[in-house]
Amino acid sequence: MATADELGQGLGLNLDFRAPVMSSLEHHLDHGDDHEQIPATIAPSALMTSAESEVFSIHSLPASGMVEHPTVEAPPPASSSEDDSDESSKSLAELILPETSAPNEYIITLPLPANLRPVYRDILAQSAGSIESFTAALAPESLRSPDERLIQKVDEILQRLTDLCDLPAFLDDIPPMGPEGMMKYSRDTNSKFSFVYELLESLRDADRRVLILAKPGRVMELLDALLSTEAFNYRHSNELEMRQGNPEKPLEVVLASTDRDASEMPDNIDIVIAFDTSARSSGLISRYEALEEVTMILSLVITNSLEHIDLRISTARDSLERKNALLVSVNQARGVISSPEREYLEPHVIAEKFSTWIKDPTADFYWEAQSIPDEIFDAYLNSQAGARASRSVSRQLTGDPTRSTRKRLLMDDDDSGTSTPKRARIAGTEEPSADRVSEHLRHLLANHISLNGRTAEVPLERLEFLAKKMHDLEYRLKQKQSVEDTLRSELRSQVAQKESNIRTVRKFHPKYMEALRDRGTFEVDRDRARQELKTAQAQLDASNSTITNLKDEKKALEDQLGEARAALASSAIPEVAQLAKAEEQLREEEKKVQALEKKLTSQQGDMEYTRKIYQDASSSAASLGVENRELSARVAELEQRASENLLKIHQVDAEGEAAALRRLWEEERAIRQERERDLERAREELRVLKNGRRETRQTSVPRSPRLGVMSPRTSRGAAGSRGTSPASTADAITGAMPNMTFFHPQPQANGSGRWGSHLRE
Repeated sequence: MATADELGQGLGLNLDFRAPVMSSLEHHLDHGDDHEQIPATIAPSALMTSAESEVFSIHSLPASGMVEHPTVEAPPPASSSEDDSDESSKSLAELILPETSAPNEYIITLPLPANLRPVYRDILAQSAGSIESFTAALAPESLRSPDERLIQKVDEILQRLTDLCDLPAFLDDIPPMGPEGMMKYSRDTNSKFSFVYELLESLRDADRRVLILAKPGRVMELLDALLSTEAFNYRHSNELEMRQGNPEKPLEVVLASTDRDASEMPDNIDIVIAFDTSARSSGLISRYEALEEVTMILSLVITNSLEHIDLRISTARDSLERKNALLVSVNQARGVISSPEREYLEPHVIAEKFSTWIKDPTADFYWEAQSIPDEIFDAYLNSQAGARASRSVSRQLTGDPTRSTRKRLLMDDDDSGTSTPKRARIAGTEEPSADRVSEHLRHLLANHISLNGRTAEVPLERLEFLAKKMHDLEYRLKQKQSVEDTLRSELRSQVAQKESNIRTVRKFHPKYMEALRDRGTFEVDRDRARQELKTAQAQLDASNSTITNLKDEKKALEDQLGEARAALASSAIPEVAQLAKAEEQLREEEKKVQALEKKLTSQQGDMEYTRKIYQDASSSAASLGVENRELSARVAELEQRASENLLKIHQVDAEGEAAALRRLWEEERAIRQERERDLERAREELRVLKNGRRETRQTSVPRSPRLGVMSPRTSRGAAGSRGTSPASTADAITGAMPNMTFFHPQPQANGSGRWGSHLRE
């Protein structure tokens, strides 16, 4: 639209190209495959078909500071059946769209696993009643709308069909598994997970950044398990740090949920994988669609499934109408789902094909997604066509529908076409001069412009022509730039390939020449060997011919000999017959002799074999006898050594026991000596204590010597003595010597003795 704005500025007018009429025109210009099919005019019925006025506004520049009102030309009445038919066919064409995508987007059609096809078909069969009720409620002749319960049930049916495409088979019925087991199960039972794994595994060594868009919930959990278990370098869109599964590999993966904000989506992405329908409906990939030369978008769909059909249903329709179209088309696609074509590629093959092209953009690459058969949309289109035909007939009977709008027409029906349509009042009366329009603009618009005050009138056909021309020029310029970029890239690739080929030729030329020489030598040897083979074959054929001739001659001679012998045996001469009989018996005896000689030869061979076996057995027995005697001698020697060893063992044990006992004895003796020394020390201390203490009965003479101790007498003490008298004889009753109390070698037990314990305390 930049070119259109420049046109408006050059004209000196403010052209509102974003009006509804022009938006419809831009829609056709942007999405039309064939630019020559754009209509030169817009049907008048398209200008006024609703309560909102769709006008083409032309405003003057705000030179006088006042805003002008829009000027509208009244369209001619559209009541003919031909216009209605054109409108109906155009509307039907907008119901089912062709399979379109952005220039950098690739629709990856993957097969539905075989074990899910019966489940897909069973869901449709079980929901047949709800589908029929919903489609009947939305039929054109129906006067009621579906209730909320039925709409909710239809949403559940569509969600179940979508989950079959996005999740592994029978996920709710399998026992709980760990991340690794769940990853393997998802990869083996779902085409999308298999494709993602194979593509990332092939690109593990490539310096690329991959963004995976998927709906939140179980799909995100399974993708997270796949990336973490297989040690990929990845992170979530709301995380800043990359989880380094394998730092040596340059591939980086960003996992983003479709419920996230667009501001969280990363930049500098090389590949975007739209895992499910939510990735396309969320609008998150729109920012990457504009980066045609930077980002590749891979949209994953299951072939002929609900999400594949959803690409063809127009998003401009009402929500209930889209659901109706989806249900009818999915029901019609049951056959292609149950029995798909066998030419489709497996997920790992598709992943390898794309990974090869991503790693080497100069390689040959061609991809065409599987298309949906148009027959599955026939049922829905036929029903809509019948409904629109009924409305067209009703419109012809009731009159022009444009009269039922709330907008007042700008031209009366009674006008003959000569009067001027109603105009909005303008603020100024100054007429602009014709000099204000540039010559270039006059040449561009030719005679199709007319000035009326400060307002310019340009026919709609001319504007459409200019818009189409501008779009064509922009498209050609874009195509030219694209072709130039492609040729430049191809030229660089060819130059690099040429240099590589030159290096390869220079490297392999000597080896090639050597191989040629070897091949020449080989061919000479081969020809010589073939000639020798032919000569040998000729000699062999001649020898075989000679052998065959000799065999024939031998057979003929044997036949003649047999006939001669038969003639001799049947001769009428007795002597000759007897001679023939004798010769016959001689031959039989010779045969017997030969048989006996053969038998003898065989028996001699057996005998020689038996003799050889006997000799071998005898030599073996002799060697075994020698070995036996050697072993016996060895046993006797070992027994003798064993007895000597046993004696030595007993001696060592006895010496060890004696040494142990001697050691114990020495230890006991040392202990005893130590105890004796302790006892002597205790006695000495006792003696010192006894000599240094005061006696209880000797307080009167504390320092007097004990005469009985110092100089004992030879006579016996008196009876009243306390034991201090020097009596030398022993007691007659106890046999104790006098004063022996002080010299008893053993300690007195329990404090007994001359002095009790009470005297020591």
